[in-house]
Amino acid sequence: MMKNKPNIAGFPAIPHIEQYDGLWAIEGDRFLALIDRVDRMDLAAHFAQQLPLQAALGQTTGNKIFEQTLDGVAIIEIVGAMTKYGSSMSDEGSTQFARRKVRAAVRDEEIKSIVIKIDSPGGTVAGNKDLADEVAAAVKIKTVTAYIEDLGASAAYWIASQATKVYANEMALVGSIGTYGVLYDFSGAAVQQGVKATVIRAGEYKGMGTAGTEITDAQKAEYQRIIDQSNSFFKNDVMRGRSFSQEQMDELADGRVHVASDALELGLIDGVQSWAVTLDSLRMEPVGRATGRNIKGGVSMSDTTADAVAQEPKAPQAASITELKAALPGAGAEFICAQLEANATLALAQSAYVKAIADENAKLKTEVVDAKEQAEKAIAAKPAAGVEPLGDATSNATGNDGADPVTAWNDAVNAKVKGGMTKPRAISAVVKADPELHQAFIAASNS
Repeated sequence: MMKNKPNIAGFPAIPHIEQYDGLWAIEGDRFLALIDRVDRMDLAAHFAQQLPLQAALGQTTGNKIFEQTLDGVAIIEIVGAMTKYGSSMSDEGSTQFARRKVRAAVRDEEIKSIVIKIDSPGGTVAGNKDLADEVAAAVKIKTVTAYIEDLGASAAYWIASQATKVYANEMALVGSIGTYGVLYDFSGAAVQQGVKATVIRAGEYKGMGTAGTEITDAQKAEYQRIIDQSNSFFKNDVMRGRSFSQEQMDELADGRVHVASDALELGLIDGVQSWAVTLDSLRMEPVGRATGRNIKGGVSMSDTTADAVAQEPKAPQAASITELKAALPGAGAEFICAQLEANATLALAQSAYVKAIADENAKLKTEVVDAKEQAEKAIAAKPAAGVEPLGDATSNATGNDGADPVTAWNDAVNAKVKGGMTKPRAISAVVKADPELHQAFIAASNS
């Protein structure tokens, strides 16, 4: 495993510590609890224990960077506070690593669908838009299901909303659509301590928020502008993912979380069900993508199974040469090429092949009947005793001097079979090539 380069104190450095600054899209109570927890932690002891850090990103089990069921369902987990690069306190919260997992699952031919399992209060805004776009792009290629287990708030819901369908367990909290940052004005404390902070700036807003300086109304307005712009991306993506109107979106974007049943009524999710039920439904799902989305109040819990089955009909796809060879054993190259040129689907090609075999068998049956009738006529016209036997004449005519007609016939058919023909095709070919031998064979077989 890679090790983080130690800092001056000898402890592993916090990876990308700058990512904790800036804007957060996270459920408020969880964020305050997280700050309180960090404040009370012995950080030196924490890092000395070398907890799993995002230096482990890229390590895989076998050749996969995601879990996979035997049925071809990729499972991608987003757990804990989300940051772009992950942190020592959350080994499944990196949006950058989640993007890599989604891309890998989309490209993997063994994967028929993807499920993103979420238990997160949200996290930093940085990196979240890129992951949301990654999921939205994946939906165009494969079915992507989001499953919220207990908590899918703020940035975590942002990601979930881009999936084909969103489900949650009964106790899950969902929503908290909003973005915020916190400003601390320490100017009063600095005055009490006899400290006066002065920012020398080139640019009206450069250095705003520096500890000890007053936060002006203009600076507050500037911070608000940044937050509003960041939040607009959040709202627009949720509108796109959940097919909300602007009016619905404005109602829901108030920062509140909702218990799963209420989230269902509001259209934030598509069903309330267990993880096991969700995974089982994905295992039975055909390869492809489901694009139907539900709007506010559009689904009840009893609708979820039928709704999962209802998928957008896909245009029939022309079969590939690999599919044709696998589905049509015994078909010749000429037939397969004809189906490829016709852009036939697998079903149409199979139907054409069945018809071709039936036509060939009917033709062969007619040829056999005709040959039998000719042989019977030949037997009826068999010369009297003392005349050269028919077998000898046929053998001479076919170049099998002195050979028994049955042996000569079998040798001719077997030669065609060894050349790659099926036996029915070989019989038909010999009948056409040497009708006299065929008549002699029938006569000898009936004698």
